[in-house]
Amino acid sequence: MKTNRLASILGLALVLALAGCATPPTAQELAAADYGPPPIAFPEKIKDFMELRLKDPSSAQYRFDNLPTKMWSKAGPLFGGGTMYGWRVDVLINAKNELGGYVGYQQYGFLFRDGRIIAYNERSDLGLNTWMPVR
Repeated sequence: MKTNRLASILGLALVLALAGCATPPTAQELAAADYGPPPIAFPEKIKDFMELRLKDPSSAQYRFDNLPTKMWSKAGPLFGGGTMYGWRVDVLINAKNELGGYVGYQQYGFLFRDGRIIAYNERSDLGLNTWMPVR
């Protein structure tokens, strides 16, 4: 039990250290950035994407409260470290777990580029905001 706790703490420290390595784009890079066109039919694309990741996708309830906004994100060193530009869509999703109970709305973020999802995140209770590139 003590070993598991130590491993969890070390893993969290590694994630925080790697997330801190990213430096924001310069003003010149942001001015020259190409975000691509805003996404069309993004609710359907997000639902299709999540269908492969949820325990019971047919039970999922989605809340799309915001319109897409321009966003940039630096990929971590494990994902090449490049800057991703696109359109961010935040969604609240409530779905059933393996026991058949709803878990409550969880916030997800999706980064679209040229009509497809290029990165996503699930915000944990720790407040981490790690974007995972989609390959």
